[in-house]
Amino acid sequence: MIVDLSFVIITHNRKNKLKRLIDSIELSSLHKIQYEIIVVDDCSSDGTVSYIKQAFSKLNNLTVISNSKNIKASGSRNIGIKSSCGEYVYCLDDDVVLEENGAMELLQYLRNHENRNIIVSPVMFEYANIKKIWFSGLNLNLWTTIGKFLHTKKNYDEILALGDELNTDAIVTAFMMKRVHAEKIGFFDEELFPFQFEELDFFIRSRYIGFKLYVVTKSILFHDHAAGSFLNNPWRLELTAKNRILISRLWSTSKLQEITALFFCLILFFEYMVLKVTLYRKKPLASYRALFVGSIKGIRELHTIKPYRLRDGYNKTNMQ
Repeated sequence: MIVDLSFVIITHNRKNKLKRLIDSIELSSLHKIQYEIIVVDDCSSDGTVSYIKQAFSKLNNLTVISNSKNIKASGSRNIGIKSSCGEYVYCLDDDVVLEENGAMELLQYLRNHENRNIIVSPVMFEYANIKKIWFSGLNLNLWTTIGKFLHTKKNYDEILALGDELNTDAIVTAFMMKRVHAEKIGFFDEELFPFQFEELDFFIRSRYIGFKLYVVTKSILFHDHAAGSFLNNPWRLELTAKNRILISRLWSTSKLQEITALFFCLILFFEYMVLKVTLYRKKPLASYRALFVGSIKGIRELHTIKPYRLRDGYNKTNMQ
């Protein structure tokens, strides 16, 4: 069977949100295409695999892959993409819910521009407040490594008035592309970025080799997330500290930018500490230790990596 579209979903201990997402896929307007759903479970301890298999026992196009060990987001997403059969892949976190026509709008946009190297994303609304825009583009400042979500104060009619697609420096949570393009970009970096900044790194690499990233305004979904959750999670905080130092070197388009970005990393770490004291107070000692350990690891690894601007096949003029 020829598969037009593969939904690739990574999950860990969120079986109810995962079921909700699969339900929304099944309720989507996909009757004109052949599609498959691939779930990669990263060693959940809540019975996700058996729960999903039982809940969707009659769904013939669902494949559930269970990792033998916890390999985090990058490894799980790579397994899902490599296991897929679709010409196009729609990569999703498990905490989103699709709008009825959202997936088809993205697929149709890609088909209308099939000869271009592009990756697309929907407009994302807050699940708890379906009129509030969470993501409709991202401005990523490589001098500071700080990203800013765009157009979040606008309503949906104002977003539509901006055009059929919006430029974005990177995408998070949900994106669609040709399957072959994932291989062309080099998949997700499981070694340096198993989690935290793994999506941003993938899209920075894609831009360095000439890909364009767009938010398709007619496509929407809903994101059910917890703001600032990484600050209450020591292992995520450690990876954030380490990876932010690494991206200051990897992503930079010049030596001056690299040095400046590293300086801003230190400022951000102080901001994280302030936020721990004022807002995110869970596990304070473990969190402070994680920031310190992650920073040390990042500094030690800096000399072992080469910036993308200096690698063969990467062109920094694509970043302008």
